[in-house]
Amino acid sequence: MDKEIAEKMIKKMLELSSEFSEIANTIKKNCDEKEFITYRNGIGKILADIFDYLMLPIFRNYPDLIPEELKHLKDKI
Repeated sequence: MDKEIAEKMIKKMLELSSEFSEIANTIKKNCDEKEFITYRNGIGKILADIFDYLMLPIFRNYPDLIPEELKHLKDKI
């Protein structure tokens, strides 16, 4: 994958992460704790898969694309 496509993918995946965070906040405000935990766990699994299977391979090829908020993970990449 060329760097331009990689940059676009990372940007979209970070946007998706923000969207899922907003969804989790909405659920937390409107559901009971048990229901929130169920959905939060599902969202966490989705975000982990996005990171592990989509973002990590890009970061390994293009470490300069690691966003500032993820720099603390650089040693694991």
